[in-house]
Amino acid sequence: MTIVHRSSGYMLVVDQANQAVDVLRFRDLRDRARDTDDDTHKMALLTEALTLWRGEPLTGLSGQWVESERERWQHERWAAEHDLIDAQLRTGHGEELVAQLSTRAAQHPLDERVAGQYMLTLHRAGRSADALDHYQHLRKHLIEELGTDPGSALRNLQRQILAADPSLMPRPSRTTVEPVVVPRHLPAAPASFVGRRNELDRLDTTLRPGIEPADATGAAVLISALGGAAAGSARPGLCCTGLITTRTGSPTDNSSSTCAASALTAARSPLRRQYAASSPPLASIPGTSPPTWTPKPPCTEARSRASAC
Repeated sequence: MTIVHRSSGYMLVVDQANQAVDVLRFRDLRDRARDTDDDTHKMALLTEALTLWRGEPLTGLSGQWVESERERWQHERWAAEHDLIDAQLRTGHGEELVAQLSTRAAQHPLDERVAGQYMLTLHRAGRSADALDHYQHLRKHLIEELGTDPGSALRNLQRQILAADPSLMPRPSRTTVEPVVVPRHLPAAPASFVGRRNELDRLDTTLRPGIEPADATGAAVLISALGGAAAGSARPGLCCTGLITTRTGSPTDNSSSTCAASALTAARSPLRRQYAASSPPLASIPGTSPPTWTPKPPCTEARSRASAC
């Protein structure tokens, strides 16, 4: 920024005036806001532009030129404020602007653009009667002062409010909901489980979605074990190992969770370890009903023993 002498006086020369002079920077931001179709970006630019105003321009100066420039700049500021409110209304704002627009409507009683914005915010705030009353007040004022009715845009807005036009209400915001990943709730694979390769291959084929086994009959998959001390751990181990190895179901696969929970219960409960072979099937083909079953009666020990198993 330098001061140079000219024949008619002195001149202030500024490099990059659009960034150094606040009124030029304001106009640059305003023009960029008018060129964009993104209302969110438009609001950001206009908000930044309006923060450059810190009171009345050219304060302390007088004269015809100063008064003319001050009035012209004020009109530019009001137009930018109108554009900002329009963008806010298009993005769904409404009720929170009532107080601000009430003040603006009082400052500019004949401005139909301000009146339309104020009526729309009142309608969105559930005060449709107040919006219609403001329209009648403005219409009466225009007839008395100017001898004319409100313009077509304001008349159309009044008819839409009378008809409770749903297009006047803000559109619901579109939010992206991140999918919730639900764990499979499967335990770690049994380290001591060996063998059963044929059974595991068959279980894998049955549980894998989109693959129809050659001998599929639509019946439930029954996993059973022989009686004895190992009966309580054979079937839960086979079930859990098969599910963990396959891992083809969705994270919310109910059959996997149910089978794993049943297997853990059977492995932890002494009674179910003893009678695992008589419990209902733990895995079934989706879309089919499990077969009916009848629990075996508890075994009876010799009368000389103190308790039943």
